[in-house]
Amino acid sequence: MREHLTRPYWWENAWNRHYREYVSRPARQAYYLYCILPSGVSHILEIAAGSFRDTAKLNQWGFKCIGTDFSTKAVELARETYSRWADNFLVCDATRLPFASQSFDVSFHNGLFACFHEDNLIHSVIKEQLRVSKKMIVCTVHNAHNEHLRRQFESKSSTDDLYAIRFFTREEITNILSPGCKQVKLYPFGSLWGNRVIKLFPNRHLVRLFYRLTYRHWDWTKCERIMAVGWLQ
Repeated sequence: MREHLTRPYWWENAWNRHYREYVSRPARQAYYLYCILPSGVSHILEIAAGSFRDTAKLNQWGFKCIGTDFSTKAVELARETYSRWADNFLVCDATRLPFASQSFDVSFHNGLFACFHEDNLIHSVIKEQLRVSKKMIVCTVHNAHNEHLRRQFESKSSTDDLYAIRFFTREEITNILSPGCKQVKLYPFGSLWGNRVIKLFPNRHLVRLFYRLTYRHWDWTKCERIMAVGWLQ
Protein backbone atom coordinates (compact mmCIF):
# COMPACT_ATOMS: atom_id res chain seq x y z
CA MET A 1 0.00 0.00 0.00
CA ARG A 2 1.29 3.43 -0.89
CA GLU A 3 0.94 6.53 1.26
CA HIS A 4 0.35 8.84 -1.72
CA LEU A 5 -3.41 8.23 -1.56
CA THR A 6 -3.63 10.08 1.77
CA ARG A 7 -1.81 13.19 0.52
CA PRO A 8 -3.90 16.10 -0.81
CA TYR A 9 -1.22 17.32 -3.23
CA TRP A 10 -1.15 13.93 -4.98
CA TRP A 11 -4.89 14.17 -5.57
CA GLU A 12 -4.54 17.68 -6.99
CA ASN A 13 -2.58 16.18 -9.87
CA ALA A 14 -4.70 13.03 -10.06
CA TRP A 15 -7.93 14.99 -10.55
CA ASN A 16 -6.35 16.98 -13.35
CA ARG A 17 -5.85 13.65 -15.14
CA HIS A 18 -8.98 11.74 -14.14
CA TYR A 19 -11.77 14.18 -13.27
CA ARG A 20 -13.54 14.29 -16.65
CA GLU A 21 -13.46 10.50 -16.86
CA TYR A 22 -15.11 10.17 -13.45
CA VAL A 23 -17.75 12.82 -14.17
CA SER A 24 -18.75 11.00 -17.36
CA ARG A 25 -19.69 7.87 -15.40
CA PRO A 26 -23.18 7.26 -13.97
CA ALA A 27 -23.65 8.31 -10.33
CA ARG A 28 -23.89 4.69 -9.24
CA GLN A 29 -23.34 5.29 -5.53
CA ALA A 30 -26.31 7.66 -5.48
CA TYR A 31 -28.51 4.98 -7.06
CA TYR A 32 -27.33 2.18 -4.79
CA LEU A 33 -27.64 4.42 -1.74
CA TYR A 34 -31.19 5.35 -2.71
CA CYS A 35 -32.05 1.64 -2.89
CA ILE A 36 -31.38 1.16 0.82
CA LEU A 37 -32.26 4.55 2.34
CA PRO A 38 -34.89 4.39 5.09
CA SER A 39 -37.93 6.64 5.00
CA GLY A 40 -37.67 10.16 6.39
CA VAL A 41 -34.14 10.88 5.14
CA SER A 42 -33.61 14.43 3.92
CA HIS A 43 -30.11 15.58 4.94
CA ILE A 44 -27.17 13.59 3.59
CA LEU A 45 -23.39 14.05 3.78
CA GLU A 46 -20.93 12.64 1.28
CA ILE A 47 -17.34 12.38 2.54
CA ALA A 48 -14.42 12.25 0.09
CA ALA A 49 -16.82 13.04 -2.74
CA GLY A 50 -14.11 13.18 -5.44
CA SER A 51 -16.02 13.93 -8.64
CA PHE A 52 -19.10 15.01 -6.59
CA ARG A 53 -21.36 13.37 -9.17
CA ASP A 54 -23.21 11.44 -6.46
CA THR A 55 -23.71 14.55 -4.33
CA ALA A 56 -25.04 16.38 -7.39
CA LYS A 57 -27.40 13.54 -8.28
CA LEU A 58 -28.84 13.35 -4.76
CA ASN A 59 -29.47 17.10 -4.79
CA GLN A 60 -31.12 16.74 -8.19
CA TRP A 61 -33.49 14.20 -6.63
CA GLY A 62 -34.49 16.66 -3.92
CA PHE A 63 -32.27 15.65 -1.01
CA LYS A 64 -30.22 18.23 0.85
CA CYS A 65 -26.79 16.74 0.25
CA ILE A 66 -23.47 18.29 1.24
CA GLY A 67 -20.33 16.96 -0.43
CA THR A 68 -16.84 17.26 1.06
CA ASP A 69 -13.31 16.45 -0.05
CA PHE A 70 -9.84 17.33 1.21
CA SER A 71 -8.71 18.12 -2.35
CA THR A 72 -9.11 21.78 -3.24
CA LYS A 73 -8.81 20.88 -6.91
CA ALA A 74 -11.67 18.37 -6.70
CA VAL A 75 -13.95 20.96 -5.10
CA GLU A 76 -13.00 23.63 -7.64
CA LEU A 77 -13.72 21.29 -10.56
CA ALA A 78 -17.02 20.17 -9.05
CA ARG A 79 -18.17 23.74 -8.51
CA GLU A 80 -17.51 24.45 -12.16
CA THR A 81 -19.20 21.25 -13.36
CA TYR A 82 -22.23 21.33 -11.05
CA SER A 83 -22.57 25.08 -10.52
CA ARG A 84 -26.20 24.78 -9.42
CA TRP A 85 -25.08 23.13 -6.17
CA ALA A 86 -21.64 24.76 -5.85
CA ASP A 87 -22.43 26.08 -2.36
CA ASN A 88 -22.93 22.49 -1.17
CA PHE A 89 -19.34 21.46 -2.02
CA LEU A 90 -16.81 22.00 0.76
CA VAL A 91 -13.10 21.43 1.34
CA CYS A 92 -12.53 19.64 4.63
CA ASP A 93 -10.74 16.75 6.32
CA ALA A 94 -12.80 13.59 6.80
CA THR A 95 -11.33 13.13 10.28
CA ARG A 96 -12.29 16.66 11.40
CA LEU A 97 -15.65 17.52 9.89
CA PRO A 98 -16.89 21.10 10.46
CA PHE A 99 -20.45 20.10 11.34
CA ALA A 100 -22.41 19.89 14.58
CA SER A 101 -23.28 16.49 16.00
CA GLN A 102 -26.20 14.72 14.29
CA SER A 103 -26.35 17.31 11.51
CA PHE A 104 -27.21 14.65 8.91
CA ASP A 105 -29.60 11.73 8.70
CA VAL A 106 -27.03 9.72 6.72
CA SER A 107 -23.33 10.06 5.90
CA PHE A 108 -21.59 8.00 3.23
CA HIS A 109 -18.45 7.56 1.19
CA ASN A 110 -17.44 5.32 -1.69
CA GLY A 111 -13.89 4.00 -1.97
CA LEU A 112 -12.39 6.18 0.77
CA PHE A 113 -11.12 3.29 2.89
CA ALA A 114 -9.25 1.94 -0.13
CA CYS A 115 -6.75 4.74 0.47
CA PHE A 116 -5.81 3.67 4.01
CA HIS A 117 -3.25 1.02 4.84
CA GLU A 118 -3.54 1.60 8.58
CA ASP A 119 -6.83 1.17 10.41
CA ASN A 120 -6.30 4.18 12.69
CA LEU A 121 -7.38 6.59 9.94
CA ILE A 122 -10.39 4.42 9.17
CA HIS A 123 -11.46 4.54 12.81
CA SER A 124 -11.02 8.34 12.83
CA VAL A 125 -13.33 8.69 9.83
CA ILE A 126 -15.93 6.36 11.33
CA LYS A 127 -15.80 8.28 14.62
CA GLU A 128 -16.69 11.48 12.75
CA GLN A 129 -19.39 9.74 10.73
CA LEU A 130 -20.97 8.48 13.93
CA ARG A 131 -20.81 11.94 15.46
CA VAL A 132 -22.51 13.81 12.60
CA SER A 133 -25.08 11.13 11.63
CA LYS A 134 -28.47 10.29 13.13
CA LYS A 135 -29.88 7.26 11.29
CA MET A 136 -27.01 5.41 9.63
CA ILE A 137 -23.54 5.53 8.14
CA VAL A 138 -22.58 3.96 4.80
CA CYS A 139 -19.05 2.86 3.92
CA THR A 140 -18.63 1.42 0.42
CA VAL A 141 -15.38 -0.51 -0.04
CA HIS A 142 -13.70 -2.48 -2.81
CA ASN A 143 -14.64 -6.15 -2.68
CA ALA A 144 -11.79 -8.53 -1.82
CA HIS A 145 -13.94 -11.53 -2.77
CA ASN A 146 -13.76 -10.51 -6.44
CA GLU A 147 -10.40 -11.97 -7.45
CA HIS A 148 -10.73 -10.89 -11.08
CA LEU A 149 -11.16 -7.25 -10.06
CA ARG A 150 -8.23 -7.45 -7.65
CA ARG A 151 -5.97 -8.73 -10.40
CA GLN A 152 -7.14 -5.95 -12.73
CA PHE A 153 -6.28 -3.29 -10.17
CA GLU A 154 -2.90 -4.86 -9.44
CA SER A 155 -2.06 -4.82 -13.15
CA LYS A 156 -3.19 -1.21 -13.64
CA SER A 157 -1.31 -0.04 -10.54
CA SER A 158 2.00 -0.71 -12.31
CA THR A 159 1.34 2.31 -14.54
CA ASP A 160 -1.14 4.37 -12.51
CA ASP A 161 -0.90 4.81 -8.73
CA LEU A 162 -4.63 5.49 -8.58
CA TYR A 163 -5.16 1.72 -8.65
CA ALA A 164 -2.78 0.91 -5.78
CA ILE A 165 -5.60 0.47 -3.28
CA ARG A 166 -6.84 -1.71 -0.45
CA PHE A 167 -9.62 -4.29 -0.78
CA PHE A 168 -11.83 -5.56 2.06
CA THR A 169 -13.59 -8.82 2.88
CA ARG A 170 -17.14 -8.83 4.21
CA GLU A 171 -15.93 -10.00 7.61
CA GLU A 172 -13.28 -7.30 7.77
CA ILE A 173 -15.57 -4.36 7.06
CA THR A 174 -18.23 -5.77 9.40
CA ASN A 175 -15.69 -5.95 12.24
CA ILE A 176 -14.54 -2.40 11.54
CA LEU A 177 -18.05 -0.91 11.73
CA SER A 178 -19.60 -3.09 14.45
CA PRO A 179 -18.20 -1.40 17.60
CA GLY A 180 -19.99 1.90 16.92
CA CYS A 181 -23.23 0.64 15.36
CA LYS A 182 -26.31 -1.13 16.65
CA GLN A 183 -26.38 -3.32 13.54
CA VAL A 184 -24.25 -3.73 10.42
CA LYS A 185 -25.72 -4.99 7.16
CA LEU A 186 -23.84 -5.59 3.93
CA TYR A 187 -25.25 -4.97 0.46
CA PRO A 188 -23.69 -5.88 -2.91
CA PHE A 189 -22.67 -2.98 -5.11
CA GLY A 190 -21.88 -3.12 -8.83
CA SER A 191 -23.09 -6.27 -10.54
CA LEU A 192 -23.17 -6.55 -14.33
CA TRP A 193 -26.98 -6.42 -14.45
CA GLY A 194 -27.28 -3.79 -11.73
CA ASN A 195 -24.94 -1.45 -13.57
CA ARG A 196 -26.78 -2.03 -16.85
CA VAL A 197 -30.12 -1.13 -15.30
CA ILE A 198 -28.66 2.13 -13.96
CA LYS A 199 -27.16 2.96 -17.34
CA LEU A 200 -30.10 1.98 -19.56
CA PHE A 201 -33.04 2.84 -17.29
CA PRO A 202 -31.78 5.66 -15.02
CA ASN A 203 -34.99 6.09 -13.06
CA ARG A 204 -34.18 5.82 -9.36
CA HIS A 205 -37.51 4.22 -8.47
CA LEU A 206 -37.11 1.53 -11.13
CA VAL A 207 -33.53 0.87 -10.06
CA ARG A 208 -34.61 0.55 -6.43
CA LEU A 209 -37.38 -1.91 -7.34
CA PHE A 210 -34.96 -4.03 -9.39
CA TYR A 211 -32.34 -3.94 -6.63
CA ARG A 212 -34.66 -4.89 -3.80
CA LEU A 213 -36.05 -7.81 -5.80
CA THR A 214 -32.66 -9.20 -6.84
CA TYR A 215 -29.76 -8.17 -4.59
CA ARG A 216 -29.99 -11.22 -2.33
CA HIS A 217 -29.15 -13.38 -5.35
CA TRP A 218 -26.08 -11.43 -6.50
CA ASP A 219 -22.80 -13.35 -6.57
CA TRP A 220 -20.37 -11.72 -4.13
CA THR A 221 -17.39 -12.96 -6.15
CA LYS A 222 -18.56 -10.89 -9.12
CA CYS A 223 -19.63 -7.68 -7.35
CA GLU A 224 -17.35 -4.69 -7.58
CA ARG A 225 -17.82 -3.35 -4.06
CA ILE A 226 -19.40 -3.94 -0.67
CA MET A 227 -21.83 -1.33 0.64
CA ALA A 228 -21.57 -1.61 4.43
CA VAL A 229 -24.40 0.05 6.34
CA GLY A 230 -24.10 0.78 10.04
CA TRP A 231 -27.50 1.41 11.63
CA LEU A 232 -27.54 3.85 14.54
CA GLN A 233 -31.19 3.59 15.52
